[in-house]
Amino acid sequence: MTIIENAPAVKVQLFCLDPSFLLRQALARGHAAIFFSATLTPMDYYLALLGGAPEDPVLQLPSPFPTENLAVFIQDRIQTHFKGRANRSGKW
Repeated sequence: MTIIENAPAVKVQLFCLDPSFLLRQALARGHAAIFFSATLTPMDYYLALLGGAPEDPVLQLPSPFPTENLAVFIQDRIQTHFKGRANRSGKW
């Protein structure tokens, strides 16, 4: 998708809303690909999103880490928006 703004200056933004077509073309140039992440579930959704096809072989392995190591931490003072990147003092 392309968004063009004319005021106060011309600004063009390009967004790839569905990367599957371009990724599929890139993957076809190779013999294999490995995607790994803790968040690639549900598998069928991410397979399609990343350019895969239902007939592609998939190997999903369990985590090698003990479940007792799992922890969720919430930090509400980290700024993740673009303006927050300028703050390099370490103080949030």
